[in-house]
Amino acid sequence: MKLSNLHNDLLMIRIYAVLFVFNLLIVFPYSIKAINAFNKRNELKSDLTNIKIDMETKLEQLRQSSIVYSEALTYKKDLDIALPSNNDVQNYLVSLVESISGVGYVLTDLTVDFREEKGEIFINLEMEGSPSNIGSVIDVLESLPRITEIQDIAVSFNELDDISMVVKVFVVEAGN
Repeated sequence: MKLSNLHNDLLMIRIYAVLFVFNLLIVFPYSIKAINAFNKRNELKSDLTNIKIDMETKLEQLRQSSIVYSEALTYKKDLDIALPSNNDVQNYLVSLVESISGVGYVLTDLTVDFREEKGEIFINLEMEGSPSNIGSVIDVLESLPRITEIQDIAVSFNELDDISMVVKVFVVEAGN
C-alpha cells in the first residue's frame, strides 16, 4: 500500500509540476497582458475624463464670454456716440458749435488737428463772448455725449472778449 501511495504522490507532484509550468508559460504572460490592458484602459479612461472636464470648463468659459459679449452689445450704441469714428467728427463739430452758441458765444475760428496719436483729434476753438460765461462753455463741453478733454483755455480781454480753447476729442481711429 505504501508503494501505491508513493505512486499517487508522484503522480500528484507531476500534475502540480505540469500545472505550474502551464501556469508559468501560458497563464502568467496572458495575465500580465490583461493587467497591462486593464492599466491602459484605466489610463485612457482617465485621459478621457480629463478631456471631458477641460471641454466642460472651456464650454462654460465660452458661455460666460457670450453673456459678457451680449451685455457689451447693449452698450455699443452708447460707445459709438462717446467714441465717434473720423467720419463722425463733422457731426461732433456741428453739435459743438450749436452748444457753444447756445450759451452766448460766437465761434470765430476752428481748426482740426489730426495728430500722430491714434484715437485723438485736437480741435482749436477761437470764440467771442463774455468771460463770465466761461463756466457755461465748460459745462456744455462736459455735457456733450462725446468723450472730450479740455487741454488749454486762454482768455484775452480785448475790445471783444476772446477765448481760445484746445479740446481733445477721442475717436475710434484717427487718420491723416
